[in-house]
Amino acid sequence: MEKNVHTSGSVSYATHNQILRHELECAPTFRELFDRTHKWKGTDDYISESAHTITETYDRTMA
Repeated sequence: MEKNVHTSGSVSYATHNQILRHELECAPTFRELFDRTHKWKGTDDYISESAHTITETYDRTMA
């Protein structure tokens, strides 16, 4: 069983949303926000296999 780990520390989901909105100059998508909070900082690697699976499922559903 995987430990539930997030890379955002004490930064809330709402704060990440606001930061991304400012950076992108529009509302971030689910995927952009999920990637921001579920990838190791400075890498393109997800923090867990579960996080990776969620993005694959999301991408298939949205296609």
